[in-house]
Amino acid sequence: MVTFGYTPNVITCPAPTGLDITINGTSATMTWDDNPDAVDWQINIGGYWVNFIVATEPHYTFTGLIPNESYYINIRTNCGGGYTSNWSGLFITIPGDCTPPSNLNADNITFTSAKVSWNGCGILHDETFELRCRNSSISSDPSWNTIQTWNQYVNLSDLTPGSDYIVQVRSYCDGEWTDWSDTLIFSTIPVTCFVPTDLTVSSIVPTGAN
Repeated sequence: MVTFGYTPNVITCPAPTGLDITINGTSATMTWDDNPDAVDWQINIGGYWVNFIVATEPHYTFTGLIPNESYYINIRTNCGGGYTSNWSGLFITIPGDCTPPSNLNADNITFTSAKVSWNGCGILHDETFELRCRNSSISSDPSWNTIQTWNQYVNLSDLTPGSDYIVQVRSYCDGEWTDWSDTLIFSTIPVTCFVPTDLTVSSIVPTGAN
């Protein structure tokens, strides 16, 4: 009796290896080791499994990512003929883009008040702002007065007429304070006292006059 051996043709489709990612602002480029047997690679980001991203080269760039958000990225090899590999994955967090408040401006300036406004990081962030202000015309009092607010403006009051004020703002953004902003300097309106003119004297009497 002759026995013939049979070895089945087992197709292997290895999962992607060497996953690496480079984050640049709100974009992220993922790379992995090439596989000559791969037809393409199927990528999933964020847990939505309905539509896959298909990459035909061993790299892909994600755009429009949200600062301070985390993403889980899965990738598998498509070897063709209905054969796919197991999933490989990695976890990334897009860094926050918090910067000091900008475009400080003072308007509605009066003798004793002013409105100071600025631009924050943006609506993607839950920000608290801290403004500090001091009267630079009083050299003997260099201390700062501070105010915290959710708004991107502060109405200052009880200021001294005819004085120069220094203002800076910072924000508590994505869990930490930014640096102080560039300095804004504004001056309150001075109080002007006019010297009386056109004085006349009439109805002169020994003990007085009008």
